[in-house]
Amino acid sequence: FLLFITLFTAAFWRNTPFFLVPFGAAVVLFSRPRDVPIVTADKIAAEQKKGLLFRPVDFILSVLLLGAIAFTVLRGFVVLDCPLDACFNYIYQYEPYLKDPVGFPRVMMLMYLFYAVPLMVALIYGLNFPGCGWMLDWTIFFAGAMAQAQWCHIGASLHSRTPFTYRVPTDKWWPVISLNVLLAAVPSLLALRCLTSPAYFMKPVPKGQTSEDKKMK
Repeated sequence: FLLFITLFTAAFWRNTPFFLVPFGAAVVLFSRPRDVPIVTADKIAAEQKKGLLFRPVDFILSVLLLGAIAFTVLRGFVVLDCPLDACFNYIYQYEPYLKDPVGFPRVMMLMYLFYAVPLMVALIYGLNFPGCGWMLDWTIFFAGAMAQAQWCHIGASLHSRTPFTYRVPTDKWWPVISLNVLLAAVPSLLALRCLTSPAYFMKPVPKGQTSEDKKMK
C-alpha cells in the first residue's frame, strides 16, 4: 500500500505541469492584445457581403465541421451504450478501443460530446455570420486542444500495451486512422483560414478607414 501511495504521488507530481501549462497558455492567449492586421473598411465590407456559397473555403470548412459533429456524436452514443445498430457496428468493426475497460476512451468521447460539439456549432455560426471577432482566438485554442486530444486517442488505440482485442482491426486501419486524423486537422485548417484572411471576422469600421487607424484612436 505504501509503495502504491509513493508511486501515485510521484506520478501525480510529474503530470501536474502538463495539467497546469495549458491553463497558463489559455490565460496568456485570451488576455494579450490581439494583433489586428491592417484591413480597409471597404475590404471588410466586401468580404462580409459574400454569402457562404461565394466563400468556397468557408463552405467546405462548414461541411467538414458538420461531419466532425456527426462523427463525434456517433462516438459519444457508442460509449454511452446506445442500442442503435450503427453504434454496435462501429464499436465492433471499427474502433473496439472505445470499449476498453480502462475508461480513458469513454472519458475522451464524452468530453468531445459535451465540450467539442457545442464549440463546433459556435464555429459554424462564426463562419456564417460576419463580425465574430472571437473566431480569431477560439479557433487557435480549439485547434490545439483537438490536436492534443486526438494524438492521445490515436496513440493509445495503436499502442502495443493496449490489449490486441481493443486495437483497430487491420482491415479497418486506414479509414479509422484517416477519420481520426481528419478530426484533428479540420480545426487546424479553420484556425489557418482565420489567421490568413481575417477580414470576414473583423468588426466593421467607418468607410475609408483602416482597422489599424481604428485601433490607434
